[in-house]
Amino acid sequence: NVFHKRVAHPSESPTFAKNHTLPTYNAMQQLPQPQSIYQEGQVLLAISAINQDQIQSVQSAAATYSIPQTTLRDRRAGKPSRHDYEPNSKKLTKLEE
Repeated sequence: NVFHKRVAHPSESPTFAKNHTLPTYNAMQQLPQPQSIYQEGQVLLAISAINQDQIQSVQSAAATYSIPQTTLRDRRAGKPSRHDYEPNSKKLTKLEE
């Protein structure tokens, strides 16, 4: 006999251990993303290595620093990271604030 674990329906509330609590976030607050901060540092190191001729190609730099080639190519071309963009839904400009 094969026993399968029952899959919960999306409408059912999840069950947790008695002392387990979930972190609460404000509706406008961004969730912490330590991976993106780490990756941004890797991108800067890869660009620096290419500019100093320590690494010859974008492909090898991306592989060495474990980052996507497209991200590295875009940053070298001057495209800012998503974190540095102004959100499209922003209501007020800096002057109006």
